Amino acid sequence: MPDNATEQMTDNTPKPRIKYVCISDMHLGSKESILTCIDPYTGEPNSLYNSDVLVNLVECLRNLINIDSVNDKNAEKPTLILMGDILDMALSTTEISSACFEGFIELIMPQSSNKKSQMFKDILIGFEFFRVLKLIGHKVDIPLTIKELIRTEKLQLCGWSYN
Repeated sequence: MPDNATEQMTDNTPKPRIKYVCISDMHLGSKESILTCIDPYTGEPNSLYNSDVLVNLVECLRNLINIDSVNDKNAEKPTLILMGDILDMALSTTEISSACFEGFIELIMPQSSNKKSQMFKDILIGFEFFRVLKLIGHKVDIPLTIKELIRTEKLQLCGWSYN
């Protein structure tokens, strides 16, 4: 195995593919999360916009995924695995948290006719997050973007649980 990335890119051995991207502890909706847009005048979460940090995180992931697939145009997109504490249900309202989550989903899986703009082939969520989504669904309307992902089976339930 080559010692550094430059050697690996210049020899003929294939690079490892990015198959999975795992994310946890985003705490979307919390005013303490740098991934939540904060209104500079009120100091409260503003779910109408994505935070600059969230937008840049997604752009960084997009660049990594694109770099990984440059040499293989038929490469399969990776799977996103959302672990725990994606939404902040303790310090934020369900409306704010779900709206912030929708903003994240729209960045990574835009519902345009151009499927190439979608970063992931699918999204896997754990049982705990699935329960949170069900809870949100009873309290607020689940955003159409998320409903479309569930309908097309791009958002799937994994078999693990933290219990």
